[in-house]
Amino acid sequence: MALTRGFVIALASVACGHHRPGPDAAKPFINVAEGLDIHMRSQVPTNACLLVEGFDAKTSNVVEALQRASVRLTAGDSVAMHVVGTARKDGHSQLLLATVRDLQPFTKYTLEVEGLPPALDHLWRDATIGRFGRDALTFSTSGRRDSLPPRWKSQPNVTEARVYLHGPKTRAWTAMMMSPQVDEDTATLAFLVTLTGRTGTNSWFVPVDSRPEPGRSLWFWFGVDEYPKGERVLATVTAIDVACNRQPAPSVVPFTAP
Repeated sequence: MALTRGFVIALASVACGHHRPGPDAAKPFINVAEGLDIHMRSQVPTNACLLVEGFDAKTSNVVEALQRASVRLTAGDSVAMHVVGTARKDGHSQLLLATVRDLQPFTKYTLEVEGLPPALDHLWRDATIGRFGRDALTFSTSGRRDSLPPRWKSQPNVTEARVYLHGPKTRAWTAMMMSPQVDEDTATLAFLVTLTGRTGTNSWFVPVDSRPEPGRSLWFWFGVDEYPKGERVLATVTAIDVACNRQPAPSVVPFTAP
């Protein structure tokens, strides 16, 4: 285990969630992430994978309802998407979707959802298209499918960090910061983090929505309030690429809850 102390993370007043600054809480927001490909940042492979997540109780209800709806990527053809993973962290619902068959190469697809109750359908559209425009649900394919799993360079590092949320009233708490050492050529969508301790087990997805600056490592932070101080916790981290290929880290990462 690589565990050090003394890091400080300062967040803006709009920060929310468990791993990154979030959206304006006054507006509905549903994130539909396709991941980042270092070579083709605006394209998804023909075997696409999407991560959908809500950020409050209402949008989380929409995300959960997608499991019972018809979700498809449409262009000249229409390809269904099915659920390959679900998670929940800090009240936020997350859904991992994959295509049931390959998409056409070099084609622009639109994510279409049918079968939601009217109120949830309105909120879905308001929290995606209404917030970001139609491009929020539009994805262009590359000319290839992705069959190779992510590549780990080394074991993830975990660090105790002091987190400060600056706003009208500054709040501070202790969290854990993790740096997953994945090869830079991996087109990463998210990391699945599972924490296991005597108190229980929690799993959630950490979407990769930005690239680190050259020479710096990718990192994310998470709270561990559900685990008493001093409890031994085991973190299992799995890298998921833009085609839903998975690869666990070389070994489990142990740490002590601060």
